[in-house]
Amino acid sequence: MLTFLKSLFTTPRRKAIYGVVAAVSVALVAFGVVDQDQINQAVQVAGSVIAALATLLAFVNTGTPEA
Repeated sequence: MLTFLKSLFTTPRRKAIYGVVAAVSVALVAFGVVDQDQINQAVQVAGSVIAALATLLAFVNTGTPEA
């Protein structure tokens, strides 16, 4: 699973995703579709989800020492 994710999110793809997300965020604010507070809230929620997933991955992938 982790190998699949690494192959899916290569460095060039991640760089493209970052650029697209930034451009879309600016466009949404510029055209009045959303305001800056809504963008900030979405970023906070995404950060919380990423932190939870990272914790879950760490829990699942950390073995217990065998006695």
